[in-house]
Amino acid sequence: MDEIMSQWRLDSLDDARQHIEKSTDKIKKAMTQAVTGAIELGYVLRHVEETGSYKEGGYSTVNEFAESAYGYSASQVSRFKTLNEQYSIGGNSPELDDKWSQYNQTNLIEMLKLPENVREDIDPNMKRDDLRQLTKDIEQAEEKAKEESFIQAMTGEEKKDPLESRIEDLLKHPKIKERFKDIFGQIVSPGTERDINMAFTGTGFQAIVVDSATFFLKGNVIKVMIGGETTDYSWNQMVDTIRGKLIVDRIDGYKPDEMYMELTGEVLEEKKPADNVEKAEKPKKETPKPKIETKKAEKPEDTHCEAEIEEEKNETENPMLEPEVDVVDPGEVEAKDIKNNQTCSITYRRGDTGEKWILEIDHDDQRATVLRNGDYIIGFNIDYCPKCGKKL
Repeated sequence: MDEIMSQWRLDSLDDARQHIEKSTDKIKKAMTQAVTGAIELGYVLRHVEETGSYKEGGYSTVNEFAESAYGYSASQVSRFKTLNEQYSIGGNSPELDDKWSQYNQTNLIEMLKLPENVREDIDPNMKRDDLRQLTKDIEQAEEKAKEESFIQAMTGEEKKDPLESRIEDLLKHPKIKERFKDIFGQIVSPGTERDINMAFTGTGFQAIVVDSATFFLKGNVIKVMIGGETTDYSWNQMVDTIRGKLIVDRIDGYKPDEMYMELTGEVLEEKKPADNVEKAEKPKKETPKPKIETKKAEKPEDTHCEAEIEEEKNETENPMLEPEVDVVDPGEVEAKDIKNNQTCSITYRRGDTGEKWILEIDHDDQRATVLRNGDYIIGFNIDYCPKCGKKL
């Protein structure tokens, strides 16, 4: 009887597995049809708009036609047209480009918010919520990259290698930190590029944003994007960059926690208290004795708070350029600089020399000019105003 029941369970499990596989195949097929259908619909709507054929039905716009005839809103029409433009063959075809065939419609829509040069680096199997969070992280990273570019232009600082300058931040990221023991093995004795990839990602793909840099860890290529510029590296270059920050003559003598501390300055794993440690006895509660209030002599107020003292200290020890004026009243700017509030200005003062630096931002010309003590230093193009945040 037990053998019969056991065989019945196995047969039932096998039937269930086959049913799930068939259902999965049907779902994938339906999802593919949804994508190809959206691409084709977008092509038709674009064609109707370009030829003006909607006018023959008495409609004034393609949006009016689509809403009246098919119930599509203006935002849906725009989305279908954009999907066709971005993902069809040649950007103007009723057919989906093969390189997007593994992506579902939801992810393709979410990816429209990403820069075009990184869409192909997105894993087709990413969950929608993860993709949305990645999109937000990349947007924040791009804003930070603009700030860094602005500071570099003002100070004349040279650009550093993206991987070498960001490797410490990457290793500190929680997703990489939790895999460091596997990564450690590849640093000490590197295997194939696939071995190194799997040590870092676990699945073959990982997208990580640290500060102003976005890392796409996939296949045989590592892509580091900062400010829209992407640099490619091999996995061997990744290992060489990490090894270059270690004491080379003792590479085989490290332990994982020692290496991680040297690379990042952080502890790899927090030590947990042993389970067999006896708990200290709770002190017995004592009946509180009545307190006798005594008046204390009031201390005279300090004329300088700790924040002010720290500020004075930093001003002498760290002679960086700090903004002297946060808000510039347009009424205080000369007439030639007003241009209907199309010009912003920020004043900086260097703590060690007292030099006065002025950054003038012309919204119309999309141009920033740096003056030092009234003398022209440098000018450069920008696409946003660091003063008011306006996109230019």
